[in-house]
Amino acid sequence: MIYRIFGLISNSVTLFFLVTIFVNQYYSIKRFIKINMIILTKKVNKSIFFLYLISVIFSLKSSIILIFLPLIYSLLFIYINRPIKIRITRKNLTLFLFSLIVSFFLPSVYYFNSLISIILAFIIQYPIEFIIKKYYLKKARKKINPHTICIGITGSYGKTSFKNFLYEFLKTKFKVKMSPGNVNTLMGLTKFINEEVDSNEEVLIFEIGIDEVNGMKKFRQLLSLDIGIITSIGSNHLVNFKTLDNVFKSKLQIKELLKDNGLLYLNNDDEYLSRIKSSHRVIKYSKKNIKEYELKETGIKIKLFSHDLKIKVFSPYLITYLDALIKIGLGFKMSRIEMIRGISNLKMIKRRLQICKTKRGYLINDSYNANYLGIKNAVEVLDMFKGSKVIVTSGIIELGKDFVKQNQLVRDLFEGKNVIFVGEKNHPLLIDHHFQSLYTLNSLNDAYTLIESLQFENVLLLSKGEDIFLR
Repeated sequence: MIYRIFGLISNSVTLFFLVTIFVNQYYSIKRFIKINMIILTKKVNKSIFFLYLISVIFSLKSSIILIFLPLIYSLLFIYINRPIKIRITRKNLTLFLFSLIVSFFLPSVYYFNSLISIILAFIIQYPIEFIIKKYYLKKARKKINPHTICIGITGSYGKTSFKNFLYEFLKTKFKVKMSPGNVNTLMGLTKFINEEVDSNEEVLIFEIGIDEVNGMKKFRQLLSLDIGIITSIGSNHLVNFKTLDNVFKSKLQIKELLKDNGLLYLNNDDEYLSRIKSSHRVIKYSKKNIKEYELKETGIKIKLFSHDLKIKVFSPYLITYLDALIKIGLGFKMSRIEMIRGISNLKMIKRRLQICKTKRGYLINDSYNANYLGIKNAVEVLDMFKGSKVIVTSGIIELGKDFVKQNQLVRDLFEGKNVIFVGEKNHPLLIDHHFQSLYTLNSLNDAYTLIESLQFENVLLLSKGEDIFLR
């Protein structure tokens, strides 16, 4: 009886850990298996598995020890690999319970039992979830007023910032609602529409996130856009896209979500997007069209329509986005005064080149999503500040075969600078570096303590506060 209870606890702990991974891989069996292969091939996890087998062999004569072994090693494994936090939803809870039931009918093999249980439970559960999904998609489509202008924003980076800037810009004249936070998946947007959108909205702004080839096509089940916007083509999620050409082609598929008279706005400062020719349906925006501006620590000073404005947003990207906002404003028949009022409303977005005054200097928080171009931009911002400086980073993830190359490019950006690296000491960003100083730590808390003790005045924060399994 005791053996069954501890076995159930051990199995439940492992299942929950694996469910967190499965959910964060968007319920994709292929990606779930790939991530688990990465996890299991780590040296530390191989060692845990080997020690478990040795312990079982040496403990065969002691049933008491055998009772505790699976639980001890499961907790050790999970502590080392740190599961990602997930929201407890009906779907996730049902998947966990189905997996637990399925696991009772499979041979008890450490870890692999739980792995197979989740995949089988998902397959069994799929027809029910498919029907539920179609119901909510149909309900969401009906909720959108056909007279409401729908705008979709995609890109490798910058889409959340652009979404927030566009919202603040348009809301001075129109009744606007945007998808909240980082909600950008098909079912995330479906839930947003069903729970928060009403028929009185004049404009709806959706952030559209894809991380695999042809990922845009599934949004045809939900969205019919008047305006599509692409902010950038970059190396995010290269582990799935494989090449930048695939990223480019997949992002460009937002055209398939446009209505017959829909418009596509493209960032002409982007190497890939600049290849597409302008037309009556393709409108380009660029910082080259904004002539008079000055970047300062407290924001941007700019001259628009003969008016001097001070925008309390420090972001070089905003200069490019301002041209897009003006072009969109003209399309919405906004007057110059209305556009100036909208631009004056712009606010800084959290964790995206967010600059905060500290007791000694400034914290530049650009920790949301590290990519090479974004880091290059952030380093240029750091260089504008006077006083001692330090960069806190964990490198770039989700790059597949370009993982080493991209991190080495980032390493070169940090040449001659003080760097605090949070992570493993053998990371490619650290190999053959020419930093002024390097501190390798295990956690952000340790980094904050070190910054305080060394009294760095200006800090560029590029590290997230959570672990992600795609490395």
